[in-house]
Amino acid sequence: MFLQVINLILPIAVTLALGMFGRRRGWFGEEGINAFKNIVSKVMLPLVLFNAMFTAEYSVSALFTIVGCFLGLCLALAIGFILCRAFPQYGKYMPFLISTCESGMIGYPLIAMLFGTLGMQRFAMADLPQTVFFFTVAASLLQVADGLKPSAGSLLKNIFTAPPFVGMLLGMIPGLLNLDARFSQTVLWDTYSSLIDFLTGPTTVLILLFLGYSLSFKKELIKSVAVTALLRFLVMGAVGALIAFVVFRFVPYDRVLLYAILLLFLLPPSFATPMFSKLEGSEEYVSTTISFSTLVTLLIFVVMAILAFA
Repeated sequence: MFLQVINLILPIAVTLALGMFGRRRGWFGEEGINAFKNIVSKVMLPLVLFNAMFTAEYSVSALFTIVGCFLGLCLALAIGFILCRAFPQYGKYMPFLISTCESGMIGYPLIAMLFGTLGMQRFAMADLPQTVFFFTVAASLLQVADGLKPSAGSLLKNIFTAPPFVGMLLGMIPGLLNLDARFSQTVLWDTYSSLIDFLTGPTTVLILLFLGYSLSFKKELIKSVAVTALLRFLVMGAVGALIAFVVFRFVPYDRVLLYAILLLFLLPPSFATPMFSKLEGSEEYVSTTISFSTLVTLLIFVVMAILAFA
C-alpha cells in the first residue's frame, strides 16, 4: 500500500514543484500559463467530461447523487452567508470561497488517479449539479454582491456557453440513449478510445503545472485565509458527509461514488470565482485563499489515497 500511495503522490509533488520552479525561472510567463488554462478548459476538459458522461451508467443512484449534491452546495452557500455575518471583516466574498468547488481543474485528475475511468464517471454525476450550481446560483449571487442584477438570459448564456458544461451535455444525450453500449460493439470503439486517451492524456500534467505556477501566499493575509480555509473544510466536509449518508440511505453503497461525493466537497473554491465578480479590493484575499485551499485539498487527497488503497 505504501508504494502505491508514493507512486500516486510523487508525480503530483514533482509536477507542482516544476510549476513553482518554472515560475521563479520565468519558463512559462503569464501568456504561457493562460495558454495552458485555455487548452485545458476549452479542449481537454470538455473532452474528459464528454467521455465521462457518454460512458456513465444512468440510474436511480445517479439521480439521487445529482439532486443531493446540488442541495448540499446550496446548503453550504447558505451556511457561508451565516458565517459571513459572524466574520464581517473577511468581506462579502467569503460565502463563495466556502461553497464553490474547482472540480474541473482538480477534481477529475485526482479521482482518475484513484479509480481511473470509473472514478470520472461517478465524479461526473456529482460534478453536473456543481456546474449548474456555480453558473446559476453562485454566479448570480456574486453579481448581486457587486450591486448588479443579472437577468435569466445572462445566466442561461453563462451556463450554455461554458465549454465544460457543453461537453457534459453533448456526452449526456447519447449516454442517456445508451448509445455507448452499441458503439462499444463496433470496430470504431478502440479508435475512439485511443483518440480520447491521446487528446486528454496531458490534462493532469498541464493542470498541475498551472497549479504549481499559481501557488502564492501573502503573509499579511495568512490569518484571514487560514480561518476561511478552515471554515470551508469544516462546512464542506460536514455537508459532504451528510449528502453521502442521505444518498446511500436510498441507493446501494458504492465505494467509488462515496469517494467522488466526498472529494467534490473537499475541493478548493472555484478558480472561476474572480471571472464572475469585480472582487472590489478583495483580489489578494480571494486568490490567496484559493491557493491555500488547493494545498489543503492535496493533503486531504493523500489521506484519501491511503484509505483507498488500504
